[in-house]
Amino acid sequence: MDDGFRTSSGLDKTTTLQLANEALRPFLSLQIVDSDTEATLDGNTAQVRSILRIQGNGMALAEAVKMAVNQSNEPFKFTWKHASWKPWDWRLVGAEHPLISRAASEISGL
Repeated sequence: MDDGFRTSSGLDKTTTLQLANEALRPFLSLQIVDSDTEATLDGNTAQVRSILRIQGNGMALAEAVKMAVNQSNEPFKFTWKHASWKPWDWRLVGAEHPLISRAASEISGL
């Protein structure tokens, strides 16, 4: 994850990692499965769109997170930038999904 990472709703790397940690911490087992994945490359930028589903078990909050993600038919959209001459050096610089936007609006409303 790049230090300049931002979500479409303005969350930075630190806040996004904190939210992900809070959402995924209640899982005792977790598997994220992708489907309908599409990737496009434009120069040093790649866009990846994918439907994500969560499989796993955990406390009640884990079930709520799993239900919210699995009921969404919107794809997650990730933006990657090629960061150097090394072919494997790609950095995640952005992410979009309605659940991310909802989390951002809940944070700003506190």
